[in-house]
Amino acid sequence: MKDIEEIYRPQAHMEKPKAARPRMEMSEAPRPHIERPKAARPRMEMSEAPRPHIKRPKAARPRVNQWTAVKHNRWLIFYLTYHRKKLFVTTLDCSSYANDQEVLATFPFSIPFLPWTDYSPIEYDKTSGRWDFFQRVDELVIVNENYIPPTIFCLRSLQNLYIRNSSFYTREQDATTNFPLPIGTTHSLYSLRSLRIYDTPVTHLPEEISSLYNLETLELSNTGLVSLPSNIGRLTSLNHLSLIHQQFSTLPKTLMNLEKLFYLEISHNPNLHSLESLNGHRSIGILIVNHCGIEYLPDDLPNLSQLYLSYNKLTDLDGIRNLGYNTELKKVFYFDNNQIQSVSTGIRNVKNLHTLNLARNELTKLSPVIFNISTMRYLDIKDNHFNKVEQDIIIEKFKISNQFLTFSI
Repeated sequence: MKDIEEIYRPQAHMEKPKAARPRMEMSEAPRPHIERPKAARPRMEMSEAPRPHIKRPKAARPRVNQWTAVKHNRWLIFYLTYHRKKLFVTTLDCSSYANDQEVLATFPFSIPFLPWTDYSPIEYDKTSGRWDFFQRVDELVIVNENYIPPTIFCLRSLQNLYIRNSSFYTREQDATTNFPLPIGTTHSLYSLRSLRIYDTPVTHLPEEISSLYNLETLELSNTGLVSLPSNIGRLTSLNHLSLIHQQFSTLPKTLMNLEKLFYLEISHNPNLHSLESLNGHRSIGILIVNHCGIEYLPDDLPNLSQLYLSYNKLTDLDGIRNLGYNTELKKVFYFDNNQIQSVSTGIRNVKNLHTLNLARNELTKLSPVIFNISTMRYLDIKDNHFNKVEQDIIIEKFKISNQFLTFSI
């Protein structure tokens, strides 16, 4: 019995029940609310000067990247998306075209095609084309067309593309002066071997130009091109490059990566004053740079056989010994219509010098070494500053030293 009492005896640590709160009788009035007066704010005496306001410098506002701002501005994103066709080059989606016939249906002009069995040369004075054996577009010529849609670069097997006096942009888009070539990573970029564009606005080549892995010939004439992309050096199959009547001021050094480039023409670029980017190029054999502002010869072109630098600003021929030293081909050098005052003695080291044109320069005499170049067959030195005595001396020396030479003085 004692054990049972111990079990049911309340322990000291156990929580005791709270006493019931006495209910207030209706006769008892509630305690009145006593509103305590607020402490009076001390008045500032007139003699006391007010506390000066200290202007704290604001923390520098963190700079926000412009694209971060665009990311958080939904209205701007909507605007850029809606007007994308006007602000950026439209990305091509060639997956919606099953064959070349569907691509050609997007053209606003008709194209007469020759069958693949017709081996006659295609005409370049009118719009025309040629099919291959599988009824795919193999060659395309577009002349005097108002608008060429970008879908032209969706032709799956196009190998040769020739465009003259046409436009890749509509009249509404022509209000701008920025005319990039509207290409993307499409099927035709892998098959295209020749791309020639004349008298058609193309001010920039996009980065996608590097996808033309099989391109062998690239010609752009009078298109308003202002620069070349640095990745043009990835066109590893390119052997013929012509960029005449453009607005170049410099050339990218990545041209050195074009290991198969043999023919390079960049004439009629009046803002181009240097060919330093070509120094050391191992494969260039023909270099044509007429009507520019070149002031010095290029250096170290071991396989060069033909050099045309007419109508430039050359004053001497220093470094000519470093041109074509690795090839036995006949050397043809044109330096007419410059400001050349002397001929470097290094000209005697030029291998197999055949033709030398120095007409309309500022020469008053010839270096003696030039009379001992036995391989030379043509020399033009007319319209220089030779006096009558010097002319007679030159004629007599050449009669003795090189009887096979034809020269004009």
